[in-house]
Amino acid sequence: MAGTEMQRVVDEDDDIPRRSDANLGYLYWGIVTIVVLYIQIVVFHIEGRHTFQEPGLGAVITKFKGKGFTKGVLDGKAFDAPDLRYPIIEPSGAFLMTRRVTVKDQKMGTCIDWDSPERCPCGEHATCGPENFCEVKGWCPSLGDGNMEHPPQGAEVEEILGLEDAVLMIVAGIGFPSIGQTFHVAGSSPDSSTLHKHITVPQLLELADPPVKLEDVAQTGCIIAVNFFWSCDLSWRSDCEPQLSVKRLDAGTGFVQKRAKKKTTNGVETREAVYMYGLRLIVDSSGIGRQISLVPIVI
Repeated sequence: MAGTEMQRVVDEDDDIPRRSDANLGYLYWGIVTIVVLYIQIVVFHIEGRHTFQEPGLGAVITKFKGKGFTKGVLDGKAFDAPDLRYPIIEPSGAFLMTRRVTVKDQKMGTCIDWDSPERCPCGEHATCGPENFCEVKGWCPSLGDGNMEHPPQGAEVEEILGLEDAVLMIVAGIGFPSIGQTFHVAGSSPDSSTLHKHITVPQLLELADPPVKLEDVAQTGCIIAVNFFWSCDLSWRSDCEPQLSVKRLDAGTGFVQKRAKKKTTNGVETREAVYMYGLRLIVDSSGIGRQISLVPIVI
């Protein structure tokens, strides 16, 4: 019996072209490329998460050199650094007086409290005065924010001139103890700016945001923040320089310091009240130090 040849089994898929895996490969390598670029650009370059980071310990010293005068050099008073700067030593900046109002021989009595004047009718411990203001017990004649434009009779008002030539010497530094023992000082690197080490008062005010003119704030004073911000990558180099930022903080309200000195003469206690308007400089040094470390790279 002749054998019967069995028909060849036909796989239907043999006649269908296989779909190319190229698109899947493109998708895979595209995702890998995006991940690698994200790590290199965002994680490493922008965020710096491949480095050990530490906040710095900053320090500043502000010195003042100059003189001020009332009216003129020859016919007025002269003020040197101890007169213009109060307190003399201040760890966070300096105060420079531009205007002073003094009331001498204040005595305890009943008058309008111009630090917080109140209109009549008055409370239990006050009486209504001739100016329709409440009079309370205190140091008289009163000197306060309410009558600075028109000080009481006998008050001495002194406008300080000549501060355009006064010089500020600001030294700022920072250290990162966990990264190294080096204490970085602003302006110590080659080709770095040392303007802050010998800068006049008008030059510093001009750097403010917005710029400030000395004659515009001489009557009311102002608050100026001077910030040295350090962003130091100490992986490949040992030197570092900060960015200097100067900004006015008082929003036009000014700044004044109030002082009082008492004395007793023949059993009568009197007081000398002094209002000192001027430039309040707040100097700060802060920043971040970075250094490449294996641990954050692995993470």
